[in-house]
Amino acid sequence: MPHPTRAAGAAFALTACLLVAACGDETGTTGSTSADSAAKSAEAAKPSAAAMSGQEFSAQSMAAMQEAGSFHITYIVDQGGNKTGTELDVVLDGDSVTSSVNTEMGGVTIKLVTDGSESYAQSEQLFQTDKWVAVTADSGNPAVVAMAQQLDQQNALDRMASIFGAVEKFTPGATSERDGITVTEYKGELPPEAMLRYVPEEMRALTREGLGEATIPLTVYVDEKNRPVESVQEFDVSGTVVKGITTYTDYGKDFGITMPSEDQVTQM
Repeated sequence: MPHPTRAAGAAFALTACLLVAACGDETGTTGSTSADSAAKSAEAAKPSAAAMSGQEFSAQSMAAMQEAGSFHITYIVDQGGNKTGTELDVVLDGDSVTSSVNTEMGGVTIKLVTDGSESYAQSEQLFQTDKWVAVTADSGNPAVVAMAQQLDQQNALDRMASIFGAVEKFTPGATSERDGITVTEYKGELPPEAMLRYVPEEMRALTREGLGEATIPLTVYVDEKNRPVESVQEFDVSGTVVKGITTYTDYGKDFGITMPSEDQVTQM
């Protein structure tokens, strides 16, 4: 029987990494990002219901999202009945990416905005102030430092591209209607290592033990323009069922994201 504390710790670490994958810094890294490369390599991609490699599927999806220019992500993680969630608006303009995030985890609500060069977080529960806090690695607040470290790891579009790309093969399934949108189902299997790369190093061994050797089922529904509409992951971590559902909506919408003014910001 798995130790309950260890099982909970492993599941929590993986839940946290799933949420971070949805709300990481959206800026491009030096040189071409995988999302940029995907857009270039699949610029003329057409809707397809053929089986394809994870790299092909990733390139096709990223190109379609880049072409849309903006979208909204809703991400819900259910960890043994305990739910956490993230709402994310993303605006793409060439290499410039701006995002606004609302996330809840462990009863704490956090807002985060970033324009690629600067990031700010707001959470009265964490920071005991209603002002925005500059997210920097040299902050004296451990929570801010942790955010900065996660934001520096890899941008969220690259994370999505790398997760899709880690699947050996996506197999098409049925075509159906979801909320008035025609979608095609694609199924694949994620190797555990694809998720572990985003788990803090000190938690990887425990989380790896909890995941075991089994691959992680991944189902993605795409519309007729190859844009993701929903993706679902469900797996067991030391006896705790973890399910992540991501929905993608509002493609092409003007979200009007703004960065906080100087008088709205404080340092920690």
